[in-house]
Amino acid sequence: MYIEQKINGILDKIGPAFDDGLSFKLLNVQDGAAAVALVVAPEACEECIVPDAVLESILLKEIRKQLPMMRQVKVTRSSPGKETLA
Repeated sequence: MYIEQKINGILDKIGPAFDDGLSFKLLNVQDGAAAVALVVAPEACEECIVPDAVLESILLKEIRKQLPMMRQVKVTRSSPGKETLA
């Protein structure tokens, strides 16, 4: 529970740095890997979103500042109202 709370706090802090209409949602954490959904609102500029690999690198770097045991972040894309599976 502690790790999930820390990651959620980091995602909340990082989210506003990206384009309006984008947010991050933690899906799960297992064995040092976090699955994160990039939630794209209908009004968001999808062409403006950096590639998933770049997002994963940025998120992992920020998460590891507080949780150095984390070794991977996997980003999947989602739209509001759609269920995302990790």
